[in-house]
Amino acid sequence: MSVAVAVDFKGKYLYVADTGAPSNVSVFAIGASGQITAAGSATGRDPLLLAMDPSGQYLYVVNRNTNKVDTFSVSARTGGLASVATGQTSRGMVVTN
Repeated sequence: MSVAVAVDFKGKYLYVADTGAPSNVSVFAIGASGQITAAGSATGRDPLLLAMDPSGQYLYVVNRNTNKVDTFSVSARTGGLASVATGQTSRGMVVTN
């Protein structure tokens, strides 16, 4: 089930958090006329919220039931995601763009 979406600030890539099996973040390229094309995915841990950093270099993924946030670097060329770090959070965290 898709539970969250984020678009990079250039409008080139769409990121979708999927829960269930498999639990991942799907990447889609956004074409000039708005069509989307699958462009990859990254393994998640029951992702719930997505936030793109203002520079577009990182995507933050808040994971449900784990109190962890995964940081992925974003390829400017392909929109692909590469895991950079995982951080522990406290309960009640708020993510904003």
